[in-house]
Amino acid sequence: MIANGLTTVPTHELLTFILDYVGKEPVERILVGLPKQMNNEASENMKNIEPFVRSLKKRFPELPVEYVDERFTSVLAHRTMLEAGLKKKDLYGSLYRFIREQCGLKISSFHRTIRAVAATEEEAERLDTKPGSPLLELNQIGFLDSGAAFEYSVSRNVGDRFELHNVTLA
Repeated sequence: MIANGLTTVPTHELLTFILDYVGKEPVERILVGLPKQMNNEASENMKNIEPFVRSLKKRFPELPVEYVDERFTSVLAHRTMLEAGLKKKDLYGSLYRFIREQCGLKISSFHRTIRAVAATEEEAERLDTKPGSPLLELNQIGFLDSGAAFEYSVSRNVGDRFELHNVTLA
């Protein structure tokens, strides 16, 4: 079996896309990224994914829908970028400059969500705070002018040690 990523689809169009794709192409199974924290607990995103997976299983009872641990996909992406010739200075410098200048792509927007969450025991230990203390979680998705997402990041920060500076370019 070979699993392939297909394309980037806006979340609100995902079910329609999958229904159409499965109707046209032979599909053996559907793989869904399992968002887990490093302590093996489900991340906050799981509450959004589980209803979607239940819907897929109802619509395609003959197809297995399986979760795939996605915790180390960014590590693999980093290694792949280096193997593909991306220089460490590009990777650790401005990745956005590299995307614009070296790849010739245009970044169109970033969608950010900031919310308060309670620190898990592991996060409390790593961030030098108490379990249950409020953290500010920043979710960011970066989009190219083609509509393709090129970046997804989540960071959690102790509230009184966090500042967000936002610059909007016209």
